[in-house]
Amino acid sequence: AKLAEVPPRRWLIPGWIPLEGTMLVYGPPGAGKSFYAVTLALELARGGSWCGSQLTEPSSVLYLANERLVDLRDRGEAWSRWSGEPYPERLGVLSPPSPPQLGNMIDLTALERYVREHRPRVVLLDTFARMTLGKDENSVRDMGEVMESLDSIRRATEGGLVIGIHHSGKDASRGMRGSTAILGA
Repeated sequence: AKLAEVPPRRWLIPGWIPLEGTMLVYGPPGAGKSFYAVTLALELARGGSWCGSQLTEPSSVLYLANERLVDLRDRGEAWSRWSGEPYPERLGVLSPPSPPQLGNMIDLTALERYVREHRPRVVLLDTFARMTLGKDENSVRDMGEVMESLDSIRRATEGGLVIGIHHSGKDASRGMRGSTAILGA
């Protein structure tokens, strides 16, 4: 009877991206992960469309850019020219001098505080690898701790979504790099 009381999954983009949770987008270097992520962030922030689905409303988005900020700007400008619209006000971009580390309680606490203060619905972390320096991505223990950190950031959104940008392994057909703790979470 208690299971029947659990509300159904809600979607930002039906069948693609849930309204709340934690997910990773991954692929090989140069495959367009960051382009995908920044375009998704821009469309979510303006309430546009994604993969043929019209979004029901704009979402506040925080894009944590930890590498190649110039490329991110160029991709944003390309989107602006294509869409004919300026950058949406609901998009925040944070590019700290050094990436906050998901295994460092001081960094995690500061990021959680920032998220609580700015109240984004969606947080994009580009890239996952840059935010897990010093962690063994093949260690169940280390990645379990990192996944708990992602959940902590998600909780700071008060019902939102955290999307990490990650890399596939050397053999892309075998999925993303790292421990099965990532997939399990």
